Amino acid sequence: MATACWSRRRDADGRTVLAIAVLRADVPLVKLLLASGANWRAVDRFGHTPVSYANASGDTAILQAFGKP
Repeated sequence: MATACWSRRRDADGRTVLAIAVLRADVPLVKLLLASGANWRAVDRFGHTPVSYANASGDTAILQAFGKP
């Protein structure tokens, strides 16, 4: 599946749309981005990935979107 160009965009700190969605706890957007092939391994300038932000948040719904119990 081709990844939409917007899913590769980054903010000034190198965070992807997926990382920002995780930080905002936007579960529907996180699910949509993951289903669209967004890169959950993309590293920002702080060395964090969307999945590391999800783990740090402890948000059950966000973690479940990543397939974590």
